[in-house]
Amino acid sequence: MNQIRTRSTGKSSDFYGHCEICGKYASDIHTMSVRCSYTRRDGTAGHYMAGTWFGHKDCLDQQARLQNPCNEEAKADAMVDRLDFGDAA
Repeated sequence: MNQIRTRSTGKSSDFYGHCEICGKYASDIHTMSVRCSYTRRDGTAGHYMAGTWFGHKDCLDQQARLQNPCNEEAKADAMVDRLDFGDAA
């Protein structure tokens, strides 16, 4: 199951910089972390972090609704354990 977590940092753009989504000043910067799930070739579950973004809560919520950070291309970029090195004899 994919997980999206959003929380307030308690700080403003003065500390973190402007919203990464809209580029505007934010008096309360939130962070959104996305953890994606996938099934390995052997059938076991795996997880990877698709990314973390900083910005207005509304911008982050909209970003999560409009884009799927857990797509196949993102998975290919983020997964390390999908490589099969085999036995080096």
